[in-house]
This record gives sequence, C-alpha cells and structure tokens, in this order.
Amino acid sequence: MEVFQYYKPLILLSKQYNIPHEIIRIIFDNYLKKNIILNIQINSISEKINNQYNFIIYDKINNKRCHDGINIHLHDIPYASDNIEKYRNIIDKTINNKKHILYFSHYCCNNKGIMYKFNNPLNRNHHFLLS
Repeated sequence: MEVFQYYKPLILLSKQYNIPHEIIRIIFDNYLKKNIILNIQINSISEKINNQYNFIIYDKINNKRCHDGINIHLHDIPYASDNIEKYRNIIDKTINNKKHILYFSHYCCNNKGIMYKFNNPLNRNHHFLLS
C-alpha cells in the first residue's frame, strides 16, 4: 500500500467536517507519515525475506542448486533512504521474529545492499561433523 492510500481518507474526512486541507496535511506530515512509511518498509522487508527464505529452503529440500543466502538492496525497499544500518536493524529484528537461521555476512554493492547467509561466519566448521 502506498502512503497516499492513507492520506486519501483524511482528505475525505476533512471535506465531510469542513476542516481545511492544510491542517490535515500538517497533521499527516508531522505525525503520521513517518510511521506509515516505516510500516510499509517493514512489511516489504518481511515479505522479501520470507519469499527468498522459502525458495531457498524449497530448493535445499529438493536437492536443487541454490544460493546460500539472502540479499536485500535499498532499491527493493519502498521509500528507502541511504541509511543502510537502519535497514539492517529492521532486517535483524524480522529474522529473529521469524526464527530464520540467517546470519549477517556483509554489505554489498557499495553499501546499497545487505547479504545474509545460512552458515554462521564465526563458526565456519560446523558442517564438518565427524562420526
């Protein structure tokens, strides 16, 4: 959903109660817009992570060759700013909430993207189990 979809009912409400449009715009810009944009970004990031994660799990189950991680770029996030660290925090919270087994790997594309891998980079030998 776009930000305008939230603004439109407020305009209709202002017409119904004869409230000046400027007041609605000021209220929207100063109090509502940032939270709406943040919710849109969180939902977009969560959907992208879930889609990529499910495709990778499906490929691993079916023994298909697949990528070993997930990447998200700023251009994938609606209304994104250049603050990649802000989105890393959102992605980390989303991964933890969904209980996905993903670990931060690195920033890519001149700090315009973030890469997460299935293998913990601090424990590189965990898949070499001897019996």
